[in-house]
Amino acid sequence: MRHFRSGSILLLVILLLTGCWDRKEINDLAFITSTGIDKEAENKFRVAFVIPLPSALSSASGGGGGTSGNKPYYVDSDTGRNVGEAYERLQGRMSREQFYAHRRVFVVGRELAEGGMKPSLDAILETPASRLSTLLVLAEGEALDVLTSSPHLEQFPTEAIREMALSSIHVDVRNALDDIYKPGKDPVLPIVKPVDTENNGKDKRKEIQMGDVGIFEDDQLKFITKGKETLGVFWLLKKMKNKTFVIPIEEDSEINVKVLNYKLKTNYKIKNNLPEFTVKINVSTSLQQNEPKVKLENLQEYKKVTRKMEKEVEQQVSSLLNHAKAEGVDPFGLGLEVSRYDNEFWVKHLESRWRELLKEIKVSTEVTGEIERINFRSIRED
Repeated sequence: MRHFRSGSILLLVILLLTGCWDRKEINDLAFITSTGIDKEAENKFRVAFVIPLPSALSSASGGGGGTSGNKPYYVDSDTGRNVGEAYERLQGRMSREQFYAHRRVFVVGRELAEGGMKPSLDAILETPASRLSTLLVLAEGEALDVLTSSPHLEQFPTEAIREMALSSIHVDVRNALDDIYKPGKDPVLPIVKPVDTENNGKDKRKEIQMGDVGIFEDDQLKFITKGKETLGVFWLLKKMKNKTFVIPIEEDSEINVKVLNYKLKTNYKIKNNLPEFTVKINVSTSLQQNEPKVKLENLQEYKKVTRKMEKEVEQQVSSLLNHAKAEGVDPFGLGLEVSRYDNEFWVKHLESRWRELLKEIKVSTEVTGEIERINFRSIRED
């Protein structure tokens, strides 16, 4: 009996050490680093992949993109009646199996976003090895044009997009899906687009530019911010630290300041069964450029410029909030604020009509600020 038990244990150990029955050799995998999806027509979608070339990577030197030599990756695309069919058509001309665990960027084309991007996000969830931490961005035009750009400073367009997102608005697939399903909160995505290098030389390329922001209603693109609205998004999402903005002083002169730190707080009160919001921002900035040569060491001049700065920030935030309310969208999550702290009131009076009510809700912005590091020892009253 003792020998039988020993034999059984030994047999069990052997079975547990047989290895991975479904293992995949690295030489049999095509690592997808970026995916782009465009809508070309009704029931016709184009999917593009960025795939590193192992042979080119092994011979490449340095970490930058450089200005010569072959690209260490290739871009391919195909169409299908849905994302899955396009995947399969691309697989049909690959000698290696598609592998998504290293995908870092997912680019959504504008036309697709205007019709609703949730089915495309669902395709990520349904694809084995895909990660919810994949960065999500919106192409101003077509996603394929973004992925075929050739930025100078990075070997891959994937890395250029990822690095820029770190200093901009970083939204991954998980964030976007959360915002789609959260009550009283709509998603936002950073906009990327290819632009020509402006160097008047022979080494012209398509660089990637990230600037404006796409504002969504659930999963459908509603509008793209411009100018002050874009800065308003950064303020409200607490992404304005270390960024520079311009304060108009005179008709043709401005002062540039950099945000050192700021605090944002939102309060609301119920009046006539509707919430009234107050957004308070306290900001500290440092002087970067004083084009009109304003004597900021003088207390009166300092106060005048500070008031202009506060007004400028208020306009940036209000321009975004007013446009969003007029469109019936809530990128800042005003409704989410009410649902968190007064859920019973939210469900009873607001939830079913929130988009309609947004146009009537009052939101005021209060900004206080100071300018530090003005290159003077002190501020004098005279």
